[in-house]
Amino acid sequence: MRWAGPETDGVSSVYFPLIREFYASVAFGLVTLVAPALFVAVTLAAAMAWLVRAAGARTGFLLSFVFILAFALVGVVSGAVAGWTLEGIVGAVLAAVLGMVSSLLAYLFGKETLRAWRPVIPLAIAALLISTLVGLVLGGSRRSQVMNQADSIAREKAEFERVYLPVEAQRRSAIMKRCIDESANATEAADCG
Repeated sequence: MRWAGPETDGVSSVYFPLIREFYASVAFGLVTLVAPALFVAVTLAAAMAWLVRAAGARTGFLLSFVFILAFALVGVVSGAVAGWTLEGIVGAVLAAVLGMVSSLLAYLFGKETLRAWRPVIPLAIAALLISTLVGLVLGGSRRSQVMNQADSIAREKAEFERVYLPVEAQRRSAIMKRCIDESANATEAADCG
């Protein structure tokens, strides 16, 4: 069976531009939001795990890195979502982050068996807070970019309606008048002959 491309199938010619636009939007989001967020989380976790290793903690670099990375990812994702949304959820995100930090501190510092993780905990919390802030900035800038794009589209539409539509209506009216005049002249010529 031969593939029905845009030139042979009317439905495909409608959907292909939409699919291309969707994938372009996803790729743009990955480049402008996800990649920087992951870069910040991984870099922050690596730097803090290096600090833990330099301090001589017993947890080691890899375990510290994974532990801190989990906190950094939670922070950057919650920050990006809070920054991206138009709703006022920043207060809820802040309350959730602070609640998580305080409950984790109470649990981990209270457990005697987790003594080896005590040097890692403050760095994980710092990574959580820093990455939340970075996520808020990234999400807010992405939201601002999308809103500016929507404003630009609205301005272009208003300019089109204000400038180009009247000119086009005038042009079409002149064409219609000429066609009507030519049709009337052709009818008069036919009647005379």
